[in-house]
Amino acid sequence: MALSSTAVILRVLVDRAEIDAMHGRTALGILLLQDIAVVPLVLMVTIMAHGGKAGEVILSILRTLAAAGGLVAVFYLLFYWLVPKVLISGGLYANRELVILLAILAAAGSTWSAHAIGLSPALGAFLAGMLLGESPFAAQIRSDVGALRTLFVTLFFTSIGMLMEPIWLLNYGPAALAAAAVVICGKTVIIYFIGRVFGIDRRYALASGLTLSQIGEFSFVLATTARESGLIDDEIFALVVTVNILSLFAAPYLVSYALPLADALLRLLPQRYAGRLHEHDPDGDDKHPAIIVIGYGPAGRQVSEALQDNGLAPGIIELNPTIIHHARDTGLHIHIGDATSTEVLIHAGVPDARAVIVTVPDPRSARDITAAVRALAPDALLLVRSRFQRASQDLKDAGATTVVDEENTVGRLLAHEALTSLELGQEAGLAGALAGRSPAVTATPQSDTPEKKNIQSTNTRKHHRNLD
Repeated sequence: MALSSTAVILRVLVDRAEIDAMHGRTALGILLLQDIAVVPLVLMVTIMAHGGKAGEVILSILRTLAAAGGLVAVFYLLFYWLVPKVLISGGLYANRELVILLAILAAAGSTWSAHAIGLSPALGAFLAGMLLGESPFAAQIRSDVGALRTLFVTLFFTSIGMLMEPIWLLNYGPAALAAAAVVICGKTVIIYFIGRVFGIDRRYALASGLTLSQIGEFSFVLATTARESGLIDDEIFALVVTVNILSLFAAPYLVSYALPLADALLRLLPQRYAGRLHEHDPDGDDKHPAIIVIGYGPAGRQVSEALQDNGLAPGIIELNPTIIHHARDTGLHIHIGDATSTEVLIHAGVPDARAVIVTVPDPRSARDITAAVRALAPDALLLVRSRFQRASQDLKDAGATTVVDEENTVGRLLAHEALTSLELGQEAGLAGALAGRSPAVTATPQSDTPEKKNIQSTNTRKHHRNLD
């Protein structure tokens, strides 16, 4: 029940551009650890199936671990030493059909090998996938087997749907719905308290719990392994499958509305900010910086360092409590809290600020912060980072004075680098490189003819006009 659905959650988060939000990053970290935990979980189920006395259990554990370790060693030698050596030495690495066949052979062979030595076939396939993902041909394999991956994912979820028995659901529908509700609520509460232990804001800890509250696809693997091993009977297996499917139906809605649901649930609780962390200015709260930077990620740090280099000490508002020590080392005044909260903005001195710079990457959070800051400081200079071009207008409508569009900015920088690299003196070498020939040594011109000067002047004017 602890596992969540990586396929569903990541798809919804990416589609909603929330993978960079606080609850999106938290959910992603937990999902990655859950996927890694599948290997020991399958081993545990396999070991539990053997039973016996303490000595027999220990012997079974050692035997299973040895078998799994041997499987990993064989796969490692194949995917990291033998196969790359054969493909590169034979000049076969450019054969795309061969790479597809290699991936299929690895999947089928690892599944059969794991079954042959008494391990779960799913464990063998999972181990092979992990090792293939780090092999020298991982990028090409992922690119070429994309269609096959879509096909197998479709077949996988189809097979999951075929496991549920409609008659069983009709007979035990209320019990299944109650069990699904208990699982969703229980996982939400557990993840919420784990997030609070690690200093995550209440809103985002609860949103992370809602995002991860369903049961994932790897649970079917564990349940199937347990049933085949005799650890659970058919009735328990039917209940697990039904609850799993019901939670997967609810997953897209829980992920999409995680933040609004978290806000609604928190409004039902006593609103106390005693649990919210704040770092106070040692000189007192009556002294607020004239410039405030919201978000202390890589972009926020660069902005803060540039301001400090010019004799300006900005205040920082950041949601992640782990950056306190870094900010303290730089001598910055920092507040830990959710910048979408009006109370946090007031405590940080936003109403008195001359300028506010929002560097938060999540578009929705940036829009909410921009609107909240503009309501508190109508006359302040408000500069906002826009991760995507489509979000720029929303930020302007929310009150941003200036919006820095990442996509346009990157495009202009790439254009600048391209025009700089394509100067007239480098064109011969670049043309040779593009044609696959060794670039000839470019002779240094003795003098510039009037025609060449005119060409260079024209190129320079075009270059500056494009940059403008």
